[in-house]
Amino acid sequence: MSLSTAQLLHLYQTLAAKAEAKHHGITRAEFLTLLDVADPSALSEGEEKDFSRAKKTLRDAGLSLGHRTVEGTDYYYLDPRPNTLKTWDMGAEEYRLVAALCAAWYGTELDDSARRILRKLSVQVPGFATLAKQHTITEPLQRLHFTDDKFLEETFTALARHSELDIRYRNGKGDNKQAMNLWIWGIAYRLGNYYVTAVRPDKIEPGQDPKAFVYRLPRWSWVSIGRAYRATKAPLDFSVAQHLDEHLHGHESTIWVHHRTGHTPFEVASYGVMESAVQAICSDWVILPPAACSNPTEFQQGAYDAQKNLLKSLQAQQAAAPVAPALGKRDVRDRSDNIDELTDTLLGLYALNSMSVEAEGTAQANEDIPLKKIATRFGVENQDKMRKQLKKVLGNVDDYYSIQLPDSAYYLGRHEQAPASPLEDTGQSHVSLKDLSGTKVYLYPNSDYSKSHTIFDGVNLSRVEIAMMLFSLSAARLLWAGDERVERIAQALRQSYPALCEQMEGGLSFYPDLSLLQPSIDAVRAGGAWDITYGENDHRVIEPYALVFENNQFYVHAYYPDAPGENHWRNFRLSNVHWNERIGEGSVHEHPNGDTPAVWGRSQALDPENPSITVHVDDDLLETEPFNALIERLKKQSLESARTPGAISSAPKTFYRVHYYGGHDQIERDASAAAGVDSPWFSRMLRLLVEQEGAVQLLGPQAMRAGYEQRLEDLAQQLRDEV
Repeated sequence: MSLSTAQLLHLYQTLAAKAEAKHHGITRAEFLTLLDVADPSALSEGEEKDFSRAKKTLRDAGLSLGHRTVEGTDYYYLDPRPNTLKTWDMGAEEYRLVAALCAAWYGTELDDSARRILRKLSVQVPGFATLAKQHTITEPLQRLHFTDDKFLEETFTALARHSELDIRYRNGKGDNKQAMNLWIWGIAYRLGNYYVTAVRPDKIEPGQDPKAFVYRLPRWSWVSIGRAYRATKAPLDFSVAQHLDEHLHGHESTIWVHHRTGHTPFEVASYGVMESAVQAICSDWVILPPAACSNPTEFQQGAYDAQKNLLKSLQAQQAAAPVAPALGKRDVRDRSDNIDELTDTLLGLYALNSMSVEAEGTAQANEDIPLKKIATRFGVENQDKMRKQLKKVLGNVDDYYSIQLPDSAYYLGRHEQAPASPLEDTGQSHVSLKDLSGTKVYLYPNSDYSKSHTIFDGVNLSRVEIAMMLFSLSAARLLWAGDERVERIAQALRQSYPALCEQMEGGLSFYPDLSLLQPSIDAVRAGGAWDITYGENDHRVIEPYALVFENNQFYVHAYYPDAPGENHWRNFRLSNVHWNERIGEGSVHEHPNGDTPAVWGRSQALDPENPSITVHVDDDLLETEPFNALIERLKKQSLESARTPGAISSAPKTFYRVHYYGGHDQIERDASAAAGVDSPWFSRMLRLLVEQEGAVQLLGPQAMRAGYEQRLEDLAQQLRDEV
């Protein structure tokens, strides 16, 4: 069974008709019949997955699909809601900020949902529909790029839909645990990690209020979304930020380390033994055994053992002979899944209907509308894509609708009977819409209902998309504090989805360490020239322009007149900046290209001019996350891939060439390549290898591979010497 857009559209229309008739909905058997399942009583594994995917597709497209049980029978029903996005009254500047907030998710697990938000808004919101193409909206200098996590989508889904979540995770001591049927109350970004607050039903004492536990997403290795729950949702006054303030204290400890090239011990923060082992290898530290510490903490022995064992796993993987796969070029992943096809179809029908209504009663009422104009409303860039979309959606409908597809003319119209002959080829691409302006439209006339134009009313934001927007607005209040656009967007969201916003707003928070952030926000607002201490004793004069959150760090984007070379726009890591005093008004400098320098953005990961590493994923060794989740993340950082030699054509690709940024200029890039793993920008690639605990092998380039293997051996030798 393979789901088609036409099937999903038919399923939606059937559910809408049942809702209009105040019927309970459709049974599971009826649902499956609409998906062309021959025997609904005995589903194959593939059919069961498609059944689940169909439900998820409808919900993610923004349609409110529910489930109820009536007299022992399960029904699926639709709760048709008005398209509240049509009431948003905002202009270009608000759209630019929304675009920046959506772009903050690009490259993460929620990438597709973020792009879907923009498509829905650009087509349906009156103030946004007149804007130019979405990709012409450049990101502002002051901007966010949220960090990714392998379970972001599942976590946001569980929170937004009030679904139970089963997880497997490691605790602070490195022991494997599991928690079942979690009720997610909140998601927050704090101290460089995503945290989840959740209630465990098995821990609720009779007569006691439920207690919310704190979990760190990076410790999770597996999740499963379960059924929706109705009891014990988060109280309306719940604040995940306040909850973390009260319960994160004491979770961190310290351990003693020294740098591999030195022997002076120093203390660093520790949030768990495996986290400490990964951080130590990535930072080139040696974790000391307790006997070598004057005052060892409880995590010292565990972290020392974890680093030793992790090094063994990494070295064992690298000991395998490197394979030189024939990497093949591939396109950037397009939007080809059911969710986006259904969303685009509904948005396109909404646009067609809106255009016919606009034309009604005017001189253009009976005129054909150019296909190019319709294609723009659909959000596609050329007419060929528009033709394929129309044919895919309406090509199999009977004689009430006909779509004629001669070489150069395309018509879409409702007919009481099939035309006697093909419509005349005028030599121009256009679509006839005059039949879409009526109140009754029969997309599937053989069904026993006559549904009005609900299907042409567009689609709302899904629950997950609303949760993403609320989380993004939490971050926007930091970086764009006092900006009226932030509250206008927040207010529009609350007015459109009051119950959902009231339930979720307190449970979503982007709240990093403000002791570092607030002085920088003040400096950027004040402008002018500032004397700063960068690092330990390096005094510099910079002119701060914006704040950037990228790669799990905040940076000050500033003009640095003493920078070597021609580009004086630099990014200063916030944790190394100490603001001394404002020493002048500064000067006016034109920013190159009106956008941030090329060191930022996902484009760097896909720039073939940048250095890269080639990696191989071993599914048999992967225990830190699901195989498909890791592969999806690698796809976002690579334009070249290959399958394991001898694998069947349908097997997942496991070889990837992953790009990273090597420096500001060619000289620095060459130095980074020569230094191997010492390049600061290689640290992201190094973490990719280390966090997978031996399941990802570095194949090349040879200099990088040799440098990585030498680091592992040097650290292992240092650990042996410490004993």
